[in-house]
Amino acid sequence: MLHVWGSVVERHRSQRMGELVRARHVESLESRCLLTRVVYVDVNSPAGGTHDGSSWASAYLDLQQALTVAASGDELRVADGVYKPTSGGDRSVSFALKSGVSLQGGYAGYSAPDVDVRSVTGNVTTLSGDIGNAGQFTDNSYHVMIGSGTGASAVLDGFTITAGNASGGLFTSGAGMYNSGGSPTIRNCTFTANRSTVSGLHRRRRHR
Repeated sequence: MLHVWGSVVERHRSQRMGELVRARHVESLESRCLLTRVVYVDVNSPAGGTHDGSSWASAYLDLQQALTVAASGDELRVADGVYKPTSGGDRSVSFALKSGVSLQGGYAGYSAPDVDVRSVTGNVTTLSGDIGNAGQFTDNSYHVMIGSGTGASAVLDGFTITAGNASGGLFTSGAGMYNSGGSPTIRNCTFTANRSTVSGLHRRRRHR
């Protein structure tokens, strides 16, 4: 009887181990699926219909909206055009990078012969702080981008960042990008015409 009971226990243990292995395999596949979600953003996508980011035809019109709902593992493909942190006049609103989320600019986007063609110089994708009166710096965003608290998995690739104005109160640096305690990955980006009392690109290292 002892021998039989031992066999039953061992068989149960083997079955349980098999279930755990299968469960881990499923979790691994699910994780890989989560890491491949592509979200489309195109200010020139046709008005009307559903804009859920699932294709160029149904792309988000507003980059801020896409960023708000983005989760770790998402890649945001952004077509050429000008994108602003807010449609209102709140100068403290910025585009905030997220760890695990990749922003890729330079796509041709909707209505192009090949919507997926990517050229950072040919399809200029601009993040602009010019939220107030056009061309007037005094009412521009304090920071166009914020990378604070992010790691290297937060990616900004292929954008022109412009027209930030860190010029008041606590907002004296980082007009183009304010980055305190973060280490985002920045590639193929141009920072131009950003104004700050101290510096247009602010980076403060993490203190250990």
